[in-house]
Amino acid sequence: MKQILCLTLLLFMALPVLGQNGQNGLPARACRMASHYDRLADATTIHCDDLIPRGEAPAGLSVGINHSYRGKSPNETAKFRLHLSSNRGGVTRHSPPLFQGNETLYLIADSSTLELTVKDYNNTFFELIRSTAEEAQAEIRPEDLQTVLAAQRLEGRWGAASFTFSPKALATLKEFIARRLVPEEGR
Repeated sequence: MKQILCLTLLLFMALPVLGQNGQNGLPARACRMASHYDRLADATTIHCDDLIPRGEAPAGLSVGINHSYRGKSPNETAKFRLHLSSNRGGVTRHSPPLFQGNETLYLIADSSTLELTVKDYNNTFFELIRSTAEEAQAEIRPEDLQTVLAAQRLEGRWGAASFTFSPKALATLKEFIARRLVPEEGR
């Protein structure tokens, strides 16, 4: 009887925690959040990593988003970029990179297709573990942010790799963008 009473008490204590989907009743995020202010560059970057975690897209591709701006407070310098990262094992120094030369990321938002320029491509080979890492950034232009915010479905294609944002990842992406947009009157 004492065990049942203790178990019931533990269950009642855990229910409020288990019933919460996230902070303040908001849905749980589909990504890990991090923020960094660089004093030397006087720039802030906020990351939302793993919107599409490694393994949910082909070629070990993962997708996150970051928001950067000059100073400590969002302003007209704000930029939103998708961070693309691929990690593959079992490769050799002679294995061709999968994404090198693919300078366009296509985002299909419902019936609209956005073409985002891919920049800052980097390819690193790790000899000891026979692994390669490719990463790049694709900036979402200010005029395309509203298209992403209005999307009911969002898919992407970088090179031969296609990926789809889950409903949870799309909701997190929209929340991330909406919370960080600088209002027109503030510009």
